[in-house]
Amino acid sequence: MKTKLVLIILIATAMFSSLTAQPGKEKRSGPPGFKAEKALIDLKQKLNLSDEQTAEIKVILFNTERETISLSEKNVDARIKAVEEYKNVMDKTADEISNVLNEKQKVIFEKIIAQRKELPPPPPKR
Repeated sequence: MKTKLVLIILIATAMFSSLTAQPGKEKRSGPPGFKAEKALIDLKQKLNLSDEQTAEIKVILFNTERETISLSEKNVDARIKAVEEYKNVMDKTADEISNVLNEKQKVIFEKIIAQRKELPPPPPKR
């Protein structure tokens, strides 16, 4: 459970800070797929992913980005529900990535997640 929570923080921080932004005022820090690609490069370097693993995780991250962008665009009244759905998407992402890694990579991935857990979450945008 802690692993999934930390992965949520890892991916959320790396990819989707606009979830708490006001509707219509979301800012993107690059073109679609930019944050997913950045997260993929980070994981590839730290986990020494094979080409096959990289391809599988790329699909997972890009699908996650599409899902979370959709969630972040919901109106303010739906934000609480969207955050819960967002957590579900992140849990699914953690499971999918874990299924791609070998045992040695999982150990390294756990350390990455533990390091990310130590980081405080970003403040909400107002």
